[in-house]
Amino acid sequence: HTEVLDDKLFDVGLALLREESLDLASSSMSQARKNFIQDVGKYGDLRLKVVPILEARWEHLDQVRRSATTTIDLMVKPLLKLVTSSSPEVVDMSKNMFFELLRAEFSSTRDFKHVGRHAVDAIDDIINSETTAQHDGEAVESQLLVLFRDDLAVRFDGDDLLNCTEAKRFLKETTELFGLLRALAIHPKNAEYEDERVYAYMKLMEFFDHLQRHDSYIKYAHMMSKELSALGLHTEAASALLLHARLLGCDTPRDPSTVSTHGADAVAVEDLLEESIGVAPGCHGDCKGPRAHQVLDELDLGIIVFQEQTSLGRREKLYMQAIELLERGQQWEMALQLADTLRRQFSTVTFEYDKLSKLLLQCAAWYDQIMNVERFYPSVFRVGYYGKNYPPEIRNKEFVYRGAALEQIIDFTARIKMKFPKHEMLPPKITPGDEHRESETYYLQISKLTPATRPEMTDQPPASFVTDHRLPGNLRLWRSNNCVDTFFYTRPFNKRKQMGRPKSSNEFLDLWVEKRFVRTSRIYPGTQRRLQIMEQGTVFRNPIEMALESMVDKNAELEVKIKTMETLDDGGADQSYTMALNGVVDAAVNG
Repeated sequence: HTEVLDDKLFDVGLALLREESLDLASSSMSQARKNFIQDVGKYGDLRLKVVPILEARWEHLDQVRRSATTTIDLMVKPLLKLVTSSSPEVVDMSKNMFFELLRAEFSSTRDFKHVGRHAVDAIDDIINSETTAQHDGEAVESQLLVLFRDDLAVRFDGDDLLNCTEAKRFLKETTELFGLLRALAIHPKNAEYEDERVYAYMKLMEFFDHLQRHDSYIKYAHMMSKELSALGLHTEAASALLLHARLLGCDTPRDPSTVSTHGADAVAVEDLLEESIGVAPGCHGDCKGPRAHQVLDELDLGIIVFQEQTSLGRREKLYMQAIELLERGQQWEMALQLADTLRRQFSTVTFEYDKLSKLLLQCAAWYDQIMNVERFYPSVFRVGYYGKNYPPEIRNKEFVYRGAALEQIIDFTARIKMKFPKHEMLPPKITPGDEHRESETYYLQISKLTPATRPEMTDQPPASFVTDHRLPGNLRLWRSNNCVDTFFYTRPFNKRKQMGRPKSSNEFLDLWVEKRFVRTSRIYPGTQRRLQIMEQGTVFRNPIEMALESMVDKNAELEVKIKTMETLDDGGADQSYTMALNGVVDAAVNG
């Protein structure tokens, strides 16, 4: 009974301390009410009468009671919200009690798992609440941040129990959480700040994944998906949903005989598809073990509710939602990959032939669209940010950007420049050095990129899943622009000049081409349209090699157009074919 009374006392007492109608400093309190409380009734700040009562009762609780789950559940979130109180006495009390809660749990379990979970929820609620976002978000953040970064750090240093690596890691991780949540709060939900917000989402989800906070991880995955879909980025929105699906259990290992082996020809397109769309390794829809049929509790994320269902059922719902988004983004090949997983499930595990029938009809329509619908693919660009004044996440780094379909470099460059009006452009022919990286100037370097396959980076022929002569033109074009992480751009290279030799009699023989390859940290398309460059390589081509490459590329282009022309009813050539042919036959160039 004493424990129940204590819980009631702290519940009511902490609620009174948060009551805005008792806060004389509140902007919502009328001056007449303030005058009555202070001058007529002479009550003063009633909260100050509650503080000593709570402190006195807290002193009577032993370490076991303080570390009890019920105590932590009841007090962590209210105490952290009181850190922002206008009363210094209330703030001091809340900081002291929170520190002692931390100490009690660490003394009992050698970690902050329970307090930490509630602390994360409290910080998330405070920073993302409407009141915080609209009015005093920065003030709230700064006071909470000071608590974890400064106040608690000093106390931990002076405490025999908490002055250890394990305890201080909690403060470091919580401080990091502030920065990640703040990054989302300061960037508006619009197309201009898409890259910054998605980057913040992904870092935040990595943080929650590290802490095994999968509920928060899933919530932010769905928030990101909804945001991306609202921007018309349906493929990226589907990828965000599939981050949730990857957490679901699977029992059936992948049959090694189904894995395509291409040796030096890099990985198979099926493997790239799986990596791109987030199909869990080994999860191909034929899961029959206990993990796949484990019943999951209802999951209410606010923006979407998942009813109590099996892991298999929840994955099915996520896949169907992702398929709908992929269809809207004209990514029928990726939709087919997910559908193949569901096909196995419906035909060999759940035996839902009615669902299977509808799914196969959808697949038939997608195959037809792949063959007959002309699609235009996003342009790809490389952007380098050089200079010590850029934000840390982009400072002196290079990125690959996936732009809009058929976007011209002049339009893309204008978009990037808008964010950094004091920039200075670096021509692609310049290789940035320390003088650029340590400069106060905002240097930008932008180049148009061409998709490539992984073998090309080491001067090998392109992978056959792109060059196979049996591929229809539409499918070859799709494979060239999707499930890709390798790109290149070219710049002129005067070999004789580099070797210190005089010019030759034919200047065209001196003009080599430098193909600079870049590889990103992940495969496109995914949740992020901006990915950091993680690897680079250079291949040099002499004039004859470049001429041969150009001829091969042009022949391949004409071959695709000829095959397309042959499928037309009248067998006639469309304008794009005649323009391409004129560019070869009547090329107005020297040489």
